[in-house]
Amino acid sequence: MPFLFELAGDYQTPKEKSWMKKEKEPPMDEFRFHYHLGDATESSDKYFIARNLQEASEMFDYACLRKHLQAQVSKVEQWNRWTNKWETVE
Repeated sequence: MPFLFELAGDYQTPKEKSWMKKEKEPPMDEFRFHYHLGDATESSDKYFIARNLQEASEMFDYACLRKHLQAQVSKVEQWNRWTNKWETVE
């Protein structure tokens, strides 16, 4: 006899309640944007946790827009947690 769930007076088997299952989300990764402003000789880094490079780039663009920065990105790196080092993203 299957285990039954009560939902608003109706009985449903676990197979029928698939709408309650959570979809597995892709893992989050850490990205580092190495950039400089205009003709500045010093550079800075901004870090973002995102699902992919596109999402991280959108976050970086939004941060620059919000602070009215004209940033020139020199490189983007992604943290490899298995080797414990930053790897350049191309």
